[in-house]
Amino acid sequence: MSMETAADAELDTSQSLIGHWEVNAKTGELYWSDQVYTIHGLEPGGKVDVEAAINAYHPDDREKVAEYVRLALEEKQDFQFDLRLVRPEGEIRNVRATGVVRTDQDDNVAAVFGIFQDITDIKASEVRLQESAANLAHAQRLAHIGSWTLDLGSKVEIWSDEHFRIFGYEPGQVAPSLDLVISLIHPDDQEEFINVIQKTRSSGHAAYTHEYRIIRPDGSERYIFSSVDVERDDDGNPLRMSGSAQDITDKKLAEQALAASEENYRALFNNANAGIGRIGIEDGKVLLANQTLAKMFGFEDIETFVSEYSFVENYVDPSQRHELITRSRENPNQTTETEFRKRDGSIITVLAHDRANVEAGWFDFVVTDITEQKQTKEALREARDRLEEIVVEKTRKLRTSEERFRDFAQSASDWLWETDTNHRIVWESEGVDDITGLGFLQVKDSARWELPGPHQGDGIFWQPLKSMMDTHQSFKNFEFPYFTRLGALGHVRISGVPVYTERGTFSGYRGAGTDISHSVADQKMLADHADKLHHAVALAKVGYYVWDEIEIRMESCTKEFADIFAMTPDEFLACTTSMAAMVEHVHPDDRYYYTNSVAQAYADGGGYALEYRILDRNGRAHDIQEISTFIYDDAGKLLQTVGALQDISDRKQSERLKSEFISTVSHELRTPLTSIKGSLNLIASGTLGSLPPQIADLVDIANENSERLVKLVNDILDIEKLESGEMIVQARPLDIVTLLDDAIEANTGFGSEHGVMFTRTSAAQSLVVNADSDRLMQVMANLMSNAAKFSPEGSEIELSATSGDTMHRITVRDSGPGIPNELRDSIFEKFVQIDASDTRHHNGTGLGLSIAKAIVEKHGGTIGVESELGAGSTFFVELPASN
Repeated sequence: MSMETAADAELDTSQSLIGHWEVNAKTGELYWSDQVYTIHGLEPGGKVDVEAAINAYHPDDREKVAEYVRLALEEKQDFQFDLRLVRPEGEIRNVRATGVVRTDQDDNVAAVFGIFQDITDIKASEVRLQESAANLAHAQRLAHIGSWTLDLGSKVEIWSDEHFRIFGYEPGQVAPSLDLVISLIHPDDQEEFINVIQKTRSSGHAAYTHEYRIIRPDGSERYIFSSVDVERDDDGNPLRMSGSAQDITDKKLAEQALAASEENYRALFNNANAGIGRIGIEDGKVLLANQTLAKMFGFEDIETFVSEYSFVENYVDPSQRHELITRSRENPNQTTETEFRKRDGSIITVLAHDRANVEAGWFDFVVTDITEQKQTKEALREARDRLEEIVVEKTRKLRTSEERFRDFAQSASDWLWETDTNHRIVWESEGVDDITGLGFLQVKDSARWELPGPHQGDGIFWQPLKSMMDTHQSFKNFEFPYFTRLGALGHVRISGVPVYTERGTFSGYRGAGTDISHSVADQKMLADHADKLHHAVALAKVGYYVWDEIEIRMESCTKEFADIFAMTPDEFLACTTSMAAMVEHVHPDDRYYYTNSVAQAYADGGGYALEYRILDRNGRAHDIQEISTFIYDDAGKLLQTVGALQDISDRKQSERLKSEFISTVSHELRTPLTSIKGSLNLIASGTLGSLPPQIADLVDIANENSERLVKLVNDILDIEKLESGEMIVQARPLDIVTLLDDAIEANTGFGSEHGVMFTRTSAAQSLVVNADSDRLMQVMANLMSNAAKFSPEGSEIELSATSGDTMHRITVRDSGPGIPNELRDSIFEKFVQIDASDTRHHNGTGLGLSIAKAIVEKHGGTIGVESELGAGSTFFVELPASN
């Protein structure tokens, strides 16, 4: 083909960078189209030869071009090559030349012609595409996110490198497939995973997300969050599935650890001996409470207590509330004694330690119920008036505690970043401004340690990060504070890896950042609450422990707990590695009681509350009060026992001194009273001669009062014996029907004095109990004398006995005035009388029913009363039936 013919056949490529060329092998003449001249940077039409054309290539590529020309002319081989072209002004362009050899009829090379194309932009796009793919793979690895695609027609599945790693393989180690993924899913999650995929493929959904667990080939368990997109044809048939999988194991483990920690602290809070709560200053509404506080005010559950009870509406003396608020503005911490109405209307006296936050509008407080203490003091004061200076002081130390932290949530946001070789930020992904409050323009061309913050320029703080980056090391989870553009303090955590060029030259860092401001704030709040709780526990001297029911050992204990045993926590944990070792700390005389009580609590599954003695490391005995609860998993398996221990030696010593004092005074009074009563009986009998009527009346009054004093002393001694455990109960089989008959016979005279008659309703059979007949006769005498005193003259008092499956019941029914509702809960307490005025018509010490209650409980029974004003009262005693 001639040059003219080639020109005529040239394609119209004037608007592109593709040109046509031809070499005449016989004449050596070279033809270029205008586009070829343009690609070479020359004006069209100039004369060039083959050697000049070869010399236009980059020096490193010229030999390769010459070899292609030789192969074409000598070996008749077609060719295509991509090489570098150097224009006259020095610009280097990437070009692609395609050559075709044409022979004549003698098979000699006649000409070589082809296409010449500038592919510089194509080459640049390919490089950028490769870099983009590398960046994506790097970002996926940093974020632990893998991607995959599955062609449902060809069944060809493609995984990213990180997707292989998430499932425990190196990239390309195994053939990717959905069946492989299913085989690695945890057995408990496989069925749900398969159902989700099948439903998505068949229901028309375009996408879904799912969370599940996998077991890697090395046996480790990981949590995965997966998202899938389904591409369908016009008829809705699935063509291709693609998605991502993210390893969220660290997040899951953190959530589980937080839940366990919260459960432990909740158990400690709810098992505190003292009532703990928070109330609003203005409206008195309960904002927060533990179980102890709710029960103290008559509520079985915390929710009802918080929703129904108001401290403002239940002050017995409303003026105390105004005084409390006034004092709180001057002194936020104070201790006060206050009376409140409980849920049932009864009065409770509490000792409260308040900590006010007037600006926030609430009080935190720790309260101790001292109602019984107040009543005891009043009762002992009355006894002192009767028995000449019988003084008893009963005190209780204030137990304080502090509210522990609430639930806190941690949220994190991520972004990507890149630095240059000098560690200056050159790129950050979108959204970083919303996450951190710092726009990219504010941080551009700045190193991390140059950002505004508490540690700006602090060489010591930043040295670890700078050392790693200066030596091109990867780093993870480096945390630092910074100031936002509004001046707020934030915290972030960054991770990064060094980046290198194809030639191995360091080019900077790429990594990810996470905002942890909320997490840092939560951790600070948690530390503050833990510090407050620690001080509250130290102030209350209450020790806490956690017993591991799986390992059967003491898992942890507080310093206050170990102090009771004169040890450090580490020393106590080291020597208490079994239940037998724990029992060794209990006083030998109390071990049987302790082991039986704990064993029964395990059998019942509801925790326990005990008082017993322990021996510390130095052999000293301490009286201990222990309250414990059991913690179970969702399947009902016992995991832990969490409890509180308190040294009550001082309280026990106070009770012993009180008992000894009353016993001593009572014994000292009994001897002279017996002598006085005997002398008065002798005078009243006339043995020493008849008395004038006025003197005889005085002697009768003195004799009657001496009998009352003797009975009072005997009652007090009985109470002390019962409380100290000195009263012996000799239980034998006893028919309670016979007991009622004997009681009627013994108390007939007393009934006659009050104009009443005792009768017994018929019983179907003998009802046998194991009991001390003398002590039960004492109970019957108290119940019958009370009934006789309050029944109208001429009435009958009915005694009856009925049987039950496990308990037999004795009842004493009268037709007296009845008992007011507000006294029914307290009538069996010491020194409580229905008519306690100075003008009452019925004599008594107020101890009879208390003694009766103690004797019945010694027999394992219960005592109570049912009454209606104006319709009489029925006292009942229930005793275990004999086997």
